[in-house]
Amino acid sequence: MSIETLNSTGYLESLQLNLPTIIIFNKSFCGIRNTAKEDFNDLKKINILFDNPINAANFINKNYNNLEEWWSNLELQKIREKFCNKYVRNSDTPFQEFKNVLKNA
Repeated sequence: MSIETLNSTGYLESLQLNLPTIIIFNKSFCGIRNTAKEDFNDLKKINILFDNPINAANFINKNYNNLEEWWSNLELQKIREKFCNKYVRNSDTPFQEFKNVLKNA
């Protein structure tokens, strides 16, 4: 399980790799732009995103023995995939693309 506390690439990588992930964003440090709020609210509905670490800990403790069942839930997977399709860039040739970025910089 991955637990992420910053609005950075860590949680995006975990979600793309389909690893059980809990995100805890402190609203003071991790602002979410208006155009993305609906997508992040979807993550809240399926208990991937929390804005309170105590609530996240309670969820983990309550579901500790069933985390794989939670993660494999069809609704969760559908929302995760939709989120990743929108916010995570996936490539079959990442090394070549990185070389192209450096070449064109």
